[in-house]
Amino acid sequence: MKKWKIALLILLIFGIGISVYVYNSMKYNSQMKESQMKEKIAWDKAQKKNTISAYEEFLEKYPKSKFAHESRSRIESLKKERHPWFRDVKKAKIIIEKKFHVNGKFKHVSINTLPIIWWLEEFVGINVINNKDENSDMIVRVKVSGQIRGAWYGSFGNKEQFAYTGGAINGTISFEVGSNKIEEGFRGEKELESVIRKGSWKDPEDALSSIMESSSFNEKIAILVYKAFGLTPLISAVKSGRYSGDAAEALGKLKDPRAVEPLIEALKDENPDVRASAEKALEKINPKWRETEEAKKWVPVFISDLKSKSLGTREAAVYALGKLKDPRAVEPLIEALKDKEPEVPPNADYALREITGQDFGIDPEKWQKWWGENKGRFIKGK
Repeated sequence: MKKWKIALLILLIFGIGISVYVYNSMKYNSQMKESQMKEKIAWDKAQKKNTISAYEEFLEKYPKSKFAHESRSRIESLKKERHPWFRDVKKAKIIIEKKFHVNGKFKHVSINTLPIIWWLEEFVGINVINNKDENSDMIVRVKVSGQIRGAWYGSFGNKEQFAYTGGAINGTISFEVGSNKIEEGFRGEKELESVIRKGSWKDPEDALSSIMESSSFNEKIAILVYKAFGLTPLISAVKSGRYSGDAAEALGKLKDPRAVEPLIEALKDENPDVRASAEKALEKINPKWRETEEAKKWVPVFISDLKSKSLGTREAAVYALGKLKDPRAVEPLIEALKDKEPEVPPNADYALREITGQDFGIDPEKWQKWWGENKGRFIKGK
């Protein structure tokens, strides 16, 4: 074979080898990026849940992850938050003991256990089991009694209509591990106008569910969760928007100063219900929360959020700065009056009024003129 043919063959083989190598490298890199992306998504999910079980699930799937050390650290931190009686709880069972009078007669009425399940599974990371014969680490015992009232009303054609229009309940809820128990009492009462109208309850279960909802039942679940499993589940509940009002009420009564900073952070949430619940809890924990070092630390963060591309983030930042009432926010909020989205300027005006006590509407020039003339005196006064 001629030398040039041999050389050409060698080059061809070499070229094929290089192509295969490049293809395999690109495929490997693509697979690595996909794997890393999945790992990051799983880690973000675990952080959002922020429970022992969520981090354990992440470690089981990614034991050698770059987030593995952080995951183990958070598991230990969450365990330390728990009361010693409840440190190893992973499964819980609900037991209901009830007695109801419905129009003066004893009657079986089902109780909605969804709030208990939601608190334990979503915010604590405990599995609530339904099998009565299966062993559990903890018993959630609800003892409740009460009465539900109703009557026949009106004549609709030739048929009267029955509706439940009121009732009252009284009971206790406890978390039990062996012979150890923590317990909270709850009560509630609710009345509707004694007429047939939209909103009257057509069966006792609906009536009881509404009475339970308006009672202190959900709030007392939150308090028990705090006593057994620490502060973190309540902060998660506030940020979730689900039972955030009950979590805020509980935090307000518990007055744990550790809740201040995460609640200030929750003021930047895009969900207005979450922001309102966080503010409510802050006011109850410490009426002077705006003067705390935690509050001052977050002001630059909210100011930075005013430049976010997300409308929801900008709206939340405006809301938070209005509640914090820090003069450092005045000039950035005047700039926010120029925001092209119609939702932002009125909220920025409201925030400026909250901080300064002045009212120049959504006119940035008037605000800028006043601020230029009063900045020094205003900040000194603060």
